[in-house]
Amino acid sequence: MISDFDLLDRFEDGDQGALEEIVSKYQKPIFFFILRMVWDEADAADLSQKTFINALRNIGRFDRRSNLKTWLYRIAINVCKNHFRDDPRRREVNIEGMVFADQKNPLDHIISEEERIGLSLALNHLPEKQRHTVILKVYQDLKYREIAAVTGCSEGTAKANFHFGVKKLREILTD
Repeated sequence: MISDFDLLDRFEDGDQGALEEIVSKYQKPIFFFILRMVWDEADAADLSQKTFINALRNIGRFDRRSNLKTWLYRIAINVCKNHFRDDPRRREVNIEGMVFADQKNPLDHIISEEERIGLSLALNHLPEKQRHTVILKVYQDLKYREIAAVTGCSEGTAKANFHFGVKKLREILTD
């Protein structure tokens, strides 16, 4: 299997196919991560595209101290933040009729649609860092060190954000 750094080297040498491989590898996880942040499929598609455009524009700034996956998630978070900052009305979530595709969590097949919507709404009530951490851990299956790199905190803080995020979700869902 070709590493992300090898693909980046090939892209920097002019191989456009390497860029296509990178996008193909990360397009779906980035889309579903953003979808869980913005709860609108059209916006998620646009913001995913914007994430990859921003990554391409700034590829020279990628210093390879982190891995490409965490760098792309960090860009996606910033794109989402800008999305909400530019139009605060977008924070009002309308998830009726929303498609919850590509469920990677093994428990998802036993969670009813109603529970899934309740969990989605509860996620919106978490503080931003906790929400990002829970989504990255549960739905994107990132390790704590990767989450720390994406969110710009220590691994211990990522663990704490996950712990307190899950605790708060339990409180919200039991009320």
